[in-house]
Amino acid sequence: MSLNKKEIVAQLAEAQHLPRTQAESVLGFLSDLIQQEMSKGNELLLPNVGRFSIKARAARTGRNPRSGETLQIAAASQVKFSPAKALRDAAAGQTAD
Repeated sequence: MSLNKKEIVAQLAEAQHLPRTQAESVLGFLSDLIQQEMSKGNELLLPNVGRFSIKARAARTGRNPRSGETLQIAAASQVKFSPAKALRDAAAGQTAD
């Protein structure tokens, strides 16, 4: 089971005794904050959730799987997420259905 935005907003609103519109604003702000910090190249730590950071990938040579042709893959930045110990422990206690 996965939660969608509407369900997350509903749970946040109920848990924090907020109107849903305000809960949706909080969730939107958090999403925007993560994006802003990543675009600046900064790390962002959410306690008990994890750390978002940027990892630089060097340029490399790849191969087209269809033709076997060699091609150059450009350098790129990638978002990296490292889960906090509390999140890893919570996930370890659950089994996949």
